[in-house]
This record gives sequence, structure tokens and C-alpha cells, in this order.
Amino acid sequence: MIKYFLMDNPCDFLSAHWPVMQQAELFLPRPNPTAGNPTWEAAEFRVLIVRLSPYRDVDRSTPHLFLAQAARRAVPAAYVDFAFFPPQHDRKRLEAAGVPLLTGIFSWCALEVFDVVLISNAYTLELLNLPYLLQRSGIPLYASERDGRWPPLILGGSNALAAQALLTPEGDALVDALFFGEGEREVEALLRVLAEDAGLPKRERLRRAAASVAGLWLAGESGQRVRKAICANPGVDDLLLDYPLLNGDEAGVGRLQINYGCPAFCSFCFEGYDRKPYRELPRAAVLEAARTLKSRHGVETLELYSFNFNTHADILALLLDLHRLFRRVSFKSQRVDMLYTLEGAAPAAQPWGARDLQLWPVDSDALHAAAPRCVAPGGGRLAAACRAGQVRVRDQRLRVPPGNALGRVRRLAGVGAGWLLAARGAGRVGGAGSLLRSGAHARLLGGAAGLARDGGSLDVRFPRGKRPGLSLPAGIRGDRVGGGLPLAAISAGAGRRG
Repeated sequence: MIKYFLMDNPCDFLSAHWPVMQQAELFLPRPNPTAGNPTWEAAEFRVLIVRLSPYRDVDRSTPHLFLAQAARRAVPAAYVDFAFFPPQHDRKRLEAAGVPLLTGIFSWCALEVFDVVLISNAYTLELLNLPYLLQRSGIPLYASERDGRWPPLILGGSNALAAQALLTPEGDALVDALFFGEGEREVEALLRVLAEDAGLPKRERLRRAAASVAGLWLAGESGQRVRKAICANPGVDDLLLDYPLLNGDEAGVGRLQINYGCPAFCSFCFEGYDRKPYRELPRAAVLEAARTLKSRHGVETLELYSFNFNTHADILALLLDLHRLFRRVSFKSQRVDMLYTLEGAAPAAQPWGARDLQLWPVDSDALHAAAPRCVAPGGGRLAAACRAGQVRVRDQRLRVPPGNALGRVRRLAGVGAGWLLAARGAGRVGGAGSLLRSGAHARLLGGAAGLARDGGSLDVRFPRGKRPGLSLPAGIRGDRVGGGLPLAAISAGAGRRG
């Protein structure tokens, strides 16, 4: 393991250099009044919550806020802090000064002085950042190498069931424990046990927690049988309502889960198999939680969180109710075929300016039929990725510059996944995916004709050997893209990259 010369007190560096940090807004030299933390010395328990991505990439995410809520409820007098993977500019500064990368943004204290560390893992590629963070913080990589002076590191999140890369064949791991399943109620129980048994050795504390909490697997223990944690009957108290406001662009956005799990078994989706059973929160419970978010945090935008929000039995009635409470209501994820069959769902979002609509395309016919409903006249950009299963609608204020629009669609869809389409104009549509049948491009282009209004242009990209001849509908130009690059050059470049 590489040895780094780390300073004993990161406060010395951060107090002098926080204004020039790339994430300076997170390192404000004063207590966050919404965190509810006691002084460091008066805290009964100290919890560090770690995200394996920079804050700018997870500011619209909620797992770290959910963990903070669970910690506060489990131990009201706890000191709850956060650490995010530093962006490149900050990493260089911190490493050059010998500051551990895993340093709390509130306390400016290193990981080793906390009582427990909760790590949220959203997707597999994030796992690459964990050994980097440990190494650049002077922390031994494996659980077997960390003695009692190091707090237990517990990793969970939506990717926990796919986190086998952290384990060794002998049963050791980069973390002390893995948590599988839904954290509602169980994370609170876990933290309560760890806090009550704070005087015991670390290994004994973890064993006691595993005996009383579902979903906890311990590194280095043989013969374990772990039952995935499931919140059987979720209610209002299980929703994300009590959390600190972090200094970022999303502080004024509330996120409200309306159902749990997914009823589908889509072949391209991990959650469809991992998140069972499907459970809905009643309409009255959702409205109670929404009013609580409004009164406690003053949010003006509400995002409904769900794997498929239009599977909720009362979704149309909920939309009307919630639009009376919030300036803007957005939706997170749904199946495009359900949007097509559920009359009124897409138009219900447009008058209030839904800014982020994610769809799960199932086949080209459903995508072709639903696309015109998803972009309001005079604004919006739609990017469809059939293979990746994403479609996003963003209003004009959030639209990326024309020169970057195609690049954004590529990042969403995955270059080479199939064929890529981006139309610019008052209505914008983009699509990609090997799931589209041969000839589906013609039908989608026909639908795009109604979207690319006011002289919009159409850009088409095909992988190697799959460039069918196109007959562009009237009103759509196929000669130039927003940055001035000829269509032929894009097609040629796509062929080279495959």
C-alpha cells in the first residue's frame, strides 16, 4: 500500500483554502443550521456518510439524505457529517497538502475519528473510487487490516447486490459490512445497536448488529445466511422528510417517493428483479408527506420518485392535488408504453413545466406514438435511449447549448449502442438503441417532423454497417447540425467508432 504523509488536522488546511476549492459551497466555515448537529465535543455518536461520486453528480440524488435522516432518528444527539468524492481540482489540492480525501464537510475531521461510516453505492463503476479514497486517506484497504481504532465501514445502496468486486475469495472485503435491501427502519435499527454498544470491540458490535438487523453481511465471517431487508408496509414515516439542506442548486427541490419496487420484469433493468414486491403509498399519505416537505423545507419544486410512477393507481388525481401545492411537479422514470396507454399523463405535466421526464422505451411503436406527447409546443428537448432505457424532457431554461446537445444525447444513450438521432428546434427529440427494429427509424423520423418546429434540424447517427438510406420528412434539414458539422461527417465518424 502506498504511504501518504497526511496532516493530523485537516482544519488547518481547509480554514485557509476552502474559498478556492471546486466544491467550496460544501466547506463553509460555519455550522449548517439545518443539520441539527450538536458540537463535536457534545455529540453522543458521530456518523460519516460517504458518496463515491462528486457532489455535483449526486446533488439530485437522495441516499445520503436518507441516511442522514436515519442517523438523526436513531441517535438524536449524533453528529452527522458527509464526505463526497472530490472533483479533480480539489483532489490535487488535498493530496498535495496531505489532507485525507475522506474528510467531513461539516466537521472538517478525518474518517478515523467517527464512530461509524455509511457508504452509499449507486452503481458499479463507483466502486473504483472506494480503494482510491481509502488509499488517499491513509486507511488500510481491507477490513482484516483495520484494527479497533478504525470505525466500521458499512456499504449499501442500490448497487449493493452487485458489489462483489469488493470481496476477496477468502471472505475479506474493502468494507467491514455490506447491507442488502431497503434501508427504511433497518438503518435506524443498525445505528441504534452500534451506538448502544459503543464500548464493545468493533467486531462484537457488528456481530450484534447482524443478529438483530436484516440485510447485514459481515466481512470475514463464515456460514452467514443474510435475508434482504424489505419494508413490507411503507408509510409516511418511512419517506424522506427530515434532512439537512446542502448548499447547492437542488436545495429548493423536494423528492417524494410514491411507491416501492417495480411490478415489471424488463430484461434490460436490474431493479425490476431486485426490487420486489411492488407497493404503493395511498393518495392521502402522499399528500400528507408533500405538505410536510412544503412546510419544513419550503420547496417550490417537487419530484415524484418511482421506478414507474404511472403504475400508481391514483397518479392522475395526485398530479392535480400536488400542482395545487407546488410551483412545479416533475416525474422520475416511467415506462413509455404505459405513458402511451394512459391518456392524459404526459399532457398533465406540460402546463406546469415538468422539467425532467424519464421514460423506459419498450418498443419503437410505443416510443414513436408517445414522443409527440412528451414535448410541449414551443419548448423542451427529448432524448431517448432504448438500450439504456432513458428518455429525458427538459425545459428551455435547462437546455444545454446547441453545440453540446448531441454530445449529451450520446452520453445518455451510449455511443455505439444502436443508432442515434437528435433533432433541434422548438421541439427536440433524440433516440438511440439496438432494440429498435429495422425500419423503425422511418417511423420515428415521421414523428420527429412534428417536433422539429420553427426550422429545426435533424441529425442522424448509425453504427458501422447500419446506415440505411433516409428520406427526411418535409421541414427537417439533414445537412448541418447545431455546431456546424455536416451530417456526412457524423455518419462517417459513427462508422469508425462502431
